[in-house]
Amino acid sequence: MVVNLRFSLHGYAKFVDNHTVEVNGEQYQADKIVIATGQKPRKLNFPGSEYTHNSNDVLDLDNLPKKTVFIGAGIVSMEMATLLAAAGSKVSIVEFLSRPMMAFSEKHVMNTVEDMKKRGIDFYFNQGVSEIKKNDDQYEVITSAGTKLTADYVVDASGRIANVDKLGLENTDVQLSKRGSIIVDDYLETNAKGVYAAGDVIEKKQPALVPTAHFEATYLGDQLVNDKHDPIHYPIIGASAFTFPQVAQVGVSVDEARDNDEYTVVDMDHMFNTDMEYAGKNDQSAKLSLVYNKQNQLVGAAESSQNAIDDLNGIIPLIGLKITKEQLNNSYQLIFPAVNFKTEFMG
Repeated sequence: MVVNLRFSLHGYAKFVDNHTVEVNGEQYQADKIVIATGQKPRKLNFPGSEYTHNSNDVLDLDNLPKKTVFIGAGIVSMEMATLLAAAGSKVSIVEFLSRPMMAFSEKHVMNTVEDMKKRGIDFYFNQGVSEIKKNDDQYEVITSAGTKLTADYVVDASGRIANVDKLGLENTDVQLSKRGSIIVDDYLETNAKGVYAAGDVIEKKQPALVPTAHFEATYLGDQLVNDKHDPIHYPIIGASAFTFPQVAQVGVSVDEARDNDEYTVVDMDHMFNTDMEYAGKNDQSAKLSLVYNKQNQLVGAAESSQNAIDDLNGIIPLIGLKITKEQLNNSYQLIFPAVNFKTEFMG
């Protein structure tokens, strides 16, 4: 879609040159163009890969598969697996790496994995998929380790890639990273002057999440409409997976902090025994880790629990405002029973 202040067009846009795009056979020119095409599912190439579906297809299922195999254990795969398993499908996940969701804290991810296993989801780590064979109305998924899994439905959830292949970027000065994402500077401008990009389509260190894309869109709108020239400065942005239990984290990585003398990590592995909220939900496996710097400021957190996302949404402002333990303790007292949580929070 190409949008300006006067009208919008529906169709596929392809660049003719740096400042000309073609939509539905018509060409349009603009001094400033924003690319915000996001990402699309990646498709692996191996014998039988034509039998796989992507994560978008899962949302359009007419009937629940009796047995489902997911290839890959990223965020989308883990969330979809949780959903189908809860609905009654027998779910298996094949992951080439040693664990799921590598960007998240290992301790909290594996805590969630153990709970998922208890609910009947099978994991096959350190294995890729070598081949898929069709047998009547079922499929045989064969892994690199020789494991054979029977499935009614196979999902290639091996990841997502920048949605750029139909944009005609070869006709512009826009450059791509090795991963195929659009390279931008601190103003979200590409190598083609006046051509900007935002959202999951760009190469960046920040997590490719809706809040990140929303912040970038707001920033660009302010810069372009009000003719500002300020570099982008990202706020504290949390990341999450809507698995069950949920996994969420924000700020300094817990895993990296454990190996860095500049930080102190406080682990709370018995939330069920110390906080009535978790006991009331029978959330026996809930775990929270907090990261403090030398100034006693909270700078990072990771949690696996039934309400990890809500918990970390309460913690994010404390990190963003650089609150110390002492300031927190002297500024307010939470409503019971959250006071028990605060006692733990203060370490």
